[in-house]
Amino acid sequence: RPENAKKISLASGAVLTINPTANLTVGKNYAIQIAATAIDDTAGTSFAGITNDPVPFYSRRIGLAADGTTPDLLGGAKITGRAGPWTIGVLDVQTDEHNSLEAKNLFVGRLSRQVFDESSVGVIATHGDPHTNGDNTLVGADFAYVNSHIAGTKSLAVRGAVQATDSDRADGIDAATTVWATFPNEPLNFIWWYNNIEDRFDPALGFVSRTGIQEFYTYHGYVVHPKLRFIEQAEFFCETDYITDLHGNLLDDGVWTGVFMRS
Repeated sequence: RPENAKKISLASGAVLTINPTANLTVGKNYAIQIAATAIDDTAGTSFAGITNDPVPFYSRRIGLAADGTTPDLLGGAKITGRAGPWTIGVLDVQTDEHNSLEAKNLFVGRLSRQVFDESSVGVIATHGDPHTNGDNTLVGADFAYVNSHIAGTKSLAVRGAVQATDSDRADGIDAATTVWATFPNEPLNFIWWYNNIEDRFDPALGFVSRTGIQEFYTYHGYVVHPKLRFIEQAEFFCETDYITDLHGNLLDDGVWTGVFMRS
C-alpha cells in the first residue's frame, strides 16, 4: 500500500527490510507472506513470493521459549554437506531446564536428492518440543518439479509435500498436505496452491498459521508493455483465496482484481 511504502527498503539490490507498522508481541508466532509480483527486479521480473505454510522447521524455535525468554544451550552439533546429487543437513541441540520446562533434546534432519535436471525429492524429520514438557515428532516428504525451458525460455515449478506430526500437546497424530505451482513468466503468470491441514497437526519445531482448514489460492497476472511515456509496464491481475473447514464449509473467501503499473 502507498501509505506503507516507507516501511520497506531494499539495500544493495538484494536485501529487503520490512519495518512493521506496530511492535511485535513477545511469544507470539508470526509469518511473512509476500504476494507474487509484489517485488520486481530492474528487468521487470517479478519475485515469486513467499507463501510457505505450514513450515516443518523454523530455526528460531530453538533457543526461544514460549514466553520469549531464552533457555541455556548445553551443547549441539550441526552437519551440512553435499555429495553428488545428495544434500544433507542435521542439527541436534540440548537445552537446559528453564522455568517450568524440563531439559530438552531438539533434532532436525533433512535429506534431498536432485532428480532430472532441476528438480528434487526430499525427506525431513524433527523431534522435540521446545515449548512444553510433552513429546513431538514430525516426518515429511516433498517433491519439487522445476523446468526453466518450457516453450524455450518459460519456467514452471510444481511442488507437493506431505507432513505428519505425533504431538502430546495436540493429543494425537494428524497431517498436512500442500500442492503448489508457479508459472512466473510474461505475458502470463500464475500461482496456484492448495493446503489441507488437519486439526491436530502440530509442527513443534516449525510453523503453521491455522489448522483444521482447506485453502485454495490462485493468482493470475497478464503483463503488457504499453511503451507510454510514464508507464513502462502494467500487469492486470486477479487474486482469489477460498478457505473452508475440513468438511467443505466456507470459513473465509476473497477476490481481488486490479492493475500494477511501473514507470
